[in-house]
Amino acid sequence: MLDTIRNHARKFNVLIWVIVASFILSIFIVWGKGSFNPFSNWIIKIDKTEVSYEDFVSLFERLMELYRSQGINIDQNVQKEIKQQALEILITNTVIYDLAKRSGFTTSSKEITETLISIPDFVEKGKFSKEKYLYSLKNAGLTPARFEKNLQNELIIKKLQLTIKEGTTLSDFELRKIATWNLIRGNIDCILVDLNKIKERIPVDQNKVKEIYEKNKERYKTKEIINGIVIKVKPQNQNEKKEVLKKLELILKEAKDIKSLIELSKKYNIRVIEEDVLSDNDLEEILNNIKNLKENQISEIMKSKDYYVIVGIKNKKEPKPLTFEEAKPLIETEIRNSEIENYIKNLIDNTIKSKKDLQEVAKEYNSTLKTLNNISRGPVTINNESYKLLAIEALNKKEGEIGYVTENNKLVIFKVTKKTLPPEEDIENFMKNHKKNILNAKANKIWTALILDSRNHLKIEINKKFLGE
Repeated sequence: MLDTIRNHARKFNVLIWVIVASFILSIFIVWGKGSFNPFSNWIIKIDKTEVSYEDFVSLFERLMELYRSQGINIDQNVQKEIKQQALEILITNTVIYDLAKRSGFTTSSKEITETLISIPDFVEKGKFSKEKYLYSLKNAGLTPARFEKNLQNELIIKKLQLTIKEGTTLSDFELRKIATWNLIRGNIDCILVDLNKIKERIPVDQNKVKEIYEKNKERYKTKEIINGIVIKVKPQNQNEKKEVLKKLELILKEAKDIKSLIELSKKYNIRVIEEDVLSDNDLEEILNNIKNLKENQISEIMKSKDYYVIVGIKNKKEPKPLTFEEAKPLIETEIRNSEIENYIKNLIDNTIKSKKDLQEVAKEYNSTLKTLNNISRGPVTINNESYKLLAIEALNKKEGEIGYVTENNKLVIFKVTKKTLPPEEDIENFMKNHKKNILNAKANKIWTALILDSRNHLKIEINKKFLGE
């Protein structure tokens, strides 16, 4: 997801820039006991550094807004991922800041001022505009003191990054090795087998199935169903939003019972649906509120994604425990999914040890042997499907070696039949054209390793009560 955001970075408005500057590049942190902290509840504590719950909520809400602006569908699972990302961003940047401070990096008020007045979103007619600056921060819910503290942290972190970048070197031997790795080509034979066919061959111990069922009966239940009447509207602009909310308020005021919602929606020309509300993806953000409603109860106006919603509950079908025979296929599938990786490894090992020809394996799985010539490390197309990992894995093998990848719900077993080294001229051109990018990649790798090493040596605590855990 973060890749999606970075790809659209140039389209971000002032609010998005403030999110990045205030949270992703640096964070507002409070040092040590006795430091002033208006929010006594911390969510992350790293040694003597505390990150407030307010910072976590601010980052989480802005990331939610950011993802929505990029057209990303946000359900409950995605919300959990965003929470985890917010935690990781805060932890990582606290660790980086701690590392930079311990390394002796500081910044002056002059540097902060020069950086501040050069930010394009705060410039008007070629000059820094204090009014525009204050207006932008107000819209983002930040004070100048907090924003400038964040900017100070960012500058300190950037000094550490620059030091690592300038200190990174690349020998000709390293560069040549990377160039050869990228330019090498090869020929492979391969077969494609549907993973579902592989799973069907995995034996399942019925005693194990019975044991899992007995220990986990509460997990195996029928689907919960909530049948209801849903009125939902997605306003296209601010004026339409006011009109929609006015109509929804009138509907709530006039509604006598569930059935009346249908007539009232027709009266006010608003779409109404009768459905299992739990299956409506547009309502995922308010499912907990819906589940708390009783039969024949009508909700208040709620917002989910970009929709304004009223829900009336007709009836509920609570989940019921499955019998062993009903749960058995589900448990067998779970077992096969958990064992497929080991099954595939054993299959490949046996193929190699027995020196079995791929043509034999193809017949065994009712597949066809395919030959791919002159492949590079880019995606490979087979039967109109793109395989991104196949060439990368194959070209890491030696001639005559067998390997596999799993992509597109397929097991691809391959054998490298030929590898061709690139011409010297191509290697030289690659080294000349890509040296800068490779050097940056190496610096980034060192940067990442440094952060991980620092994290491993710091005590990190997460206050899980704020995460509902």
